[in-house]
Amino acid sequence: MREFNPCGALWNSMTLLDYLRIIRPLNCIVAGVAALIGYWISALWILLDLNALLVFLAVFLVCAGGQAVNDYFDLEIDRRKKAKKALALGKASARIVFSLALLLFAAGILVSYFLGFFAFLIAVIMSLLLFSYSAFFQKAKFFGNWIVALGTAMTLVFGASVIGNFEVVFWLFWPMLFANLSREIIKDFEDLNADKGLKNTLPMVLGVKRAKLLVGIFYIIAIVLAFWIFSFGIVQSLAYLLLLFPTTLVFLLSAKALGWNSFAKAQAFSKLGMLLALLAFFAILV
Repeated sequence: MREFNPCGALWNSMTLLDYLRIIRPLNCIVAGVAALIGYWISALWILLDLNALLVFLAVFLVCAGGQAVNDYFDLEIDRRKKAKKALALGKASARIVFSLALLLFAAGILVSYFLGFFAFLIAVIMSLLLFSYSAFFQKAKFFGNWIVALGTAMTLVFGASVIGNFEVVFWLFWPMLFANLSREIIKDFEDLNADKGLKNTLPMVLGVKRAKLLVGIFYIIAIVLAFWIFSFGIVQSLAYLLLLFPTTLVFLLSAKALGWNSFAKAQAFSKLGMLLALLAFFAILV
């Protein structure tokens, strides 16, 4: 008689929606679009060629790997939070999710190989960092915040590495880094109760008031740098400048919501602000 394989049964019972929940496709699409924007800014033109497809695909896959491996290592926390994730709900085995993460990382690195040495190197380094973030920085989440923010900002650099022109992208990297640092710390506020005893986050280490202040400081740095880029002529697009104003307003609303302990609203404003920032970056091409 054939032995029952619980992992095999779980694998077969998983639906397409379960897989999508694991990789969070919307996050991966946004990361892929950010890489495309970096590619186009570097090329000084909107190129819809094979390289553009590969840039998007490589970043999508590496990002998806990062999402899956995070679910694997965050299983206990997700159960505490009663998160509606395939692994936490028992719809997938930990081994399946871990294997999927490794497969996605490998696929993303393989695709990046066809984009040149620098793109390949960035894909390898970011895959290792994203894996390390989930596997080794659970007790020091404040270091993990930097890794995730770096990974998000590096999507621009990854796209630009295919062309090799970093003149504008280098400067755009910094406001994107600091804005994402704020967003990552806001996530820590949302997960404060679930993280207790399992992670050391900035609100735990610095205290709630100081961590909130740091979020505000990082937002201000991001905003000042974004306007500085225009003021010094690095970017001369009027559309970019005009889009910075609503972006700034949304980030300030995020900081205000955080101050009032409306963590979900602060996170929502933060996400909207990042999307507006990407739109401003895209407007450089107009």
